[in-house]
Amino acid sequence: MNKLLSVFLVALSFITASIILENYAQAEVVFKQKFKSFTVSGKNSDQLFRSFQKNSPLKATGPNNATLGVAGIRFTPLVDFETKGSRCRVASSKVIADVEIHLPRWANYRSADRMNRKLWDDFVADIKTHELVHADIAREYAGRMDRKILSMNSRSSCEAMEAAVTRAATRVLDQHDRAQRKFDRKDGQRFFGNHF
Repeated sequence: MNKLLSVFLVALSFITASIILENYAQAEVVFKQKFKSFTVSGKNSDQLFRSFQKNSPLKATGPNNATLGVAGIRFTPLVDFETKGSRCRVASSKVIADVEIHLPRWANYRSADRMNRKLWDDFVADIKTHELVHADIAREYAGRMDRKILSMNSRSSCEAMEAAVTRAATRVLDQHDRAQRKFDRKDGQRFFGNHF
């Protein structure tokens, strides 16, 4: 290939890429994750179980269950619209996924013997691993939400575009919730098989 043709093709590629990028909205996913603890106490499994029921950020839904750890997840889609001609489209999108993981802290840890402290450490490490998978699922669905919003066709007005974005984000959020419940069902069997 001669040098002039090579320079022409590079320039054409750059111009084509600039035109393509100009027609697409800007995307961004922001993932924030922090940890908090809640205190449980007890010197035996029954006392600990009752303390989990009472002190967990997500209260028990029945007398025979307790929430051991919690991943609180909130999605915030921030979308800007622009009008081109008589149509409205998404100009930019940023989906913020805030994840707050709550893990138990055992008030009686220091007074427990070495074996029980080791059991507790393993138990909490397993809870943390479980909750971090919930965080990963949230990150994945934040990206899906952002891609879905950005791929939407324009509408006749920005009010119609905003309503369509809200419906699309709600559908992705419903899919996210189903994925989280599916993971809980699958991993719950493994978790309780290991610890109870």
